[in-house]
Amino acid sequence: MPVWILYISVAVIALAFVALVVFLAITLLSLRRTISDVDDKIQAFDPLFRIVSKTGEAVERKAKRSLKHVEEIEEEEFGEEFSERKDRVLNTALEVAQWSLVGVALWQKLRERK
Repeated sequence: MPVWILYISVAVIALAFVALVVFLAITLLSLRRTISDVDDKIQAFDPLFRIVSKTGEAVERKAKRSLKHVEEIEEEEFGEEFSERKDRVLNTALEVAQWSLVGVALWQKLRERK
């Protein structure tokens, strides 16, 4: 086997490795620029996210106050008996929902056995 083929093969491998390193460096630089751009854009949206967060908190506080106010009106208008009846109905509804979930789970297990 001629020696020059060996030298050419090593040179081709070295060139391929150099090309791979150059391609990787270019890709990493491009990725770095992209990450920097994305970071800048996220920083630009930061005030908007803060405003949306504060708006959500304000709406939540207002909803809680309104709900409390409605409950106070219900209690004043309909008395404590209405409040107790409402609590019983809600508890019954929760129990029905729980038993329904248990029934669905049992039904699925029965279907799996077949």
